[in-house]
Amino acid sequence: MFLLFKDMIWRKEGKMDEILEDKEMLAYLKLYPSQFGVARDKKGQSAYQAAFREWDIRKGVLKGHDFRRFLAYSLERMYAMTLKEGHSHFLLFVDMNQYNLRQHACVACLSFYVDLITQYEKHYPNTGEHIFLINTPRIFEGVLQIIQRLMSPHTKKILKIFGVDKQEWEPVIRGVFDPQQLTRQYGGTLTHSKKIGHQETTQKL
Repeated sequence: MFLLFKDMIWRKEGKMDEILEDKEMLAYLKLYPSQFGVARDKKGQSAYQAAFREWDIRKGVLKGHDFRRFLAYSLERMYAMTLKEGHSHFLLFVDMNQYNLRQHACVACLSFYVDLITQYEKHYPNTGEHIFLINTPRIFEGVLQIIQRLMSPHTKKILKIFGVDKQEWEPVIRGVFDPQQLTRQYGGTLTHSKKIGHQETTQKL
């Protein structure tokens, strides 16, 4: 009950009921794009997709971007869209291709990951069903060691991290998604897909 009360206070103070219409956050979404509905799993649930190659976290930190609020916006957006489709758990698919030390794993970037996990565990706990990270380079291990300490047992269980070996992660991904829902890049049969952008789309991974 106390945790629910704290969450209500957080939502009120953060104006979370209005955040999806926040023009500043919508502008951030163009800088740090992600998509919902790019693919559906075998249960019909939509996946949420992001690619680190399109995010320059270091640049955002140096510019003073309010990542804490943007992460709250992203989590709220992801969960709201999941509920709108009649589901209670989300799927997250992150392509770590081109993840690098300078733009994504710098010391100044660490607060981004800490804030992401902290806000998820506090305000959206146990709402994830699958979280896939593919093409993950070894330099992410340092960040992972830090944020794993903040994860609940449930989050650790649903988080699946794969390297660049497609033969390792493709069977797992295809166990969740039908090939018709994926482009060939991700082990499916589709020949093309629109670039990740700031608008919702029904294009596949």
